[in-house]
Formats: sequence, structure tokens, C-alpha cells
Amino acid sequence: MKFVTFLAGCLILVLSFAARASVTITNGATGILRDENGAMISLGAVGLLVADVDGNGLADPLGGALSVGNTLGGGSDDLILGVYQAIDLGTDQNGFDLGATTFSYSGAFSEGDALWLVWFPTIATPGSTVAAGTVYGTFRTDAIDTASGGTMAWTAPADGTNQDLFSLDAALGGDPAVSEAAFTANFVTVPEPAGGALFAVAGLLVLVVERGRRRCRGC
Repeated sequence: MKFVTFLAGCLILVLSFAARASVTITNGATGILRDENGAMISLGAVGLLVADVDGNGLADPLGGALSVGNTLGGGSDDLILGVYQAIDLGTDQNGFDLGATTFSYSGAFSEGDALWLVWFPTIATPGSTVAAGTVYGTFRTDAIDTASGGTMAWTAPADGTNQDLFSLDAALGGDPAVSEAAFTANFVTVPEPAGGALFAVAGLLVLVVERGRRRCRGC
């Protein structure tokens, strides 16, 4: 009986350890990142590592705070795993250092989910809320940049592992090299249709009230 109890205790410890397992990106980098005009992003620009939990593509980030644990737009399934600021990766080439990123699988987020890089050329403060009209870029690939030391593609790897994630353009030695177009911001946040409709209705009400006042003055 004591032996059975001992085995049960060992099983509980094993399960407990498994539940606490996490994935660590020990080394990693992405760059050169560019703004909508093709110019290199400024030092300090904010970038994100995001998991597309439902596999339906990324939501518009409008209105969401850029912090780990939040989601794009504040109400999507796109979970923010890491927040970074652009640094000089060498010879005045700016991008993001993904090293020391750690995350755990929980809830709907699991191994095999698509991972994305999202960057904001005009936002330089982590935790900022994304406003309408903000330019941003997105990137992911199933290719592994082994020439740079990469061990994973942009897909959530096996639990409890340490990985290296690199995606670099030719100037930084990436192989396969990421094209300039793929690292150029090409999206802009837009107000939700419902919000635009409310503004239109409000404007119409103001116009009706003003016309009523003018008519009354002429009585």
C-alpha cells in the first residue's frame, strides 16, 4: 500500500511539473523592419510576438493595449506573448531581439498555433493603446532560418523546449532571406463600422437641431 501511495505521489509531481512547463526562445531576432514607406523603423519602435489561437488570421489591433497577456484589439483570439522595442542588430540595421521570451500553453493556446510578428513604426511605448490610423506590419513564415541558427519556424513548438527563432533579410545574413516587401508595414488600423455609424448619426442629429433653431428664430 505504501508503494502504491509512493507511486501516486510521484505521478502527482510529474503532472505538476508538466503543468508548469514552458517554452523559451533562448535566442532570436527579426530584421530589418521597415515602415510603410520602406524606411527602416526607428530605434525603440514596438513589436509583438502574437499567437493566432483560432488560426483565422490576425485581428485589427485598434483599441488594444500592447502588453503581454492582452489580445490584439482587446477582444480577439490573438494572444500577445512578447513585447519588444527595436534595437540596432548590427551595422545600423534595426530589428527586434526575441531572446529570453518565455510563454506557457494554457486554455485554447497550444502547440502548433501560428505565431506572428507585428510591429508599429510610430509607437515607441510598450503598453500603449493603438489608435485609429496607426500603421503596422505583420509577418510569419513556415521556413526555418537555419543559417542564422534558427531551430523553429513561426509555429508554437513542443512544450517544455528551448528554441531559437530567427527571420532576417539578406543584409543580416538570413537564409532563406526575408524580402524587403515582407518586412514593410502595409496595414492601417481603421475605426469599426459601428463607431463610424454612431458618428454619422450624431452629426445628423446636430444638423436637425440646428435647422430647428433657425426655423424657430424666423417664427
